[in-house]
Amino acid sequence: LDDMGYSREEVMGRCFAEFVPVDYLEHFEENFPQFKAGGKTRATEFEMVRKDGSRILVSFDGNVEYDEEGKFKRTHCIMHDITERRRAEGELRKYRDHLEEMVAERTCELEKRNEELQSEMAERKQAEEALWRSEEKYREFVEGTSDLVTQVNSEGLFTYVNRMARDVYGLEPEQCVGLSAFSF
Repeated sequence: LDDMGYSREEVMGRCFAEFVPVDYLEHFEENFPQFKAGGKTRATEFEMVRKDGSRILVSFDGNVEYDEEGKFKRTHCIMHDITERRRAEGELRKYRDHLEEMVAERTCELEKRNEELQSEMAERKQAEEALWRSEEKYREFVEGTSDLVTQVNSEGLFTYVNRMARDVYGLEPEQCVGLSAFSF
């Protein structure tokens, strides 16, 4: 009664339908006879009108009391104002839907980025293979030539000497690395 804004005295003896919104009255009138015949109802939801004219959504559990002859006497109902719960559920549904949209968008972005990365990896692998083939070709050429091939840094020190160092300098190629190119 507190949720409805009425005192006990204000509702005693009044028809339940008086507290149902006009646009819901037909639904109530169709279902109330089923409640009376069945003897009970659980978690039935409908709107009711408060004393101030505002509406609330209620869920009620009810039992029918019959007289000694088995005729309808009255109902005993427990009502719960579920207006706020339904509003919160609606908000949660909205946030869940939004979250699902965000997840779908992010998944799409990640899938696209994954495809880009896969493509970049394939390109990089091709480039690495091409570089390896080029290096192998260069290595075969440099090591296979009968000419001395060297590489010298800006300080004039050998950083690379091919196998011909044995014939020209009498040293193994590894022994020449770090030596001055001008000391021979």
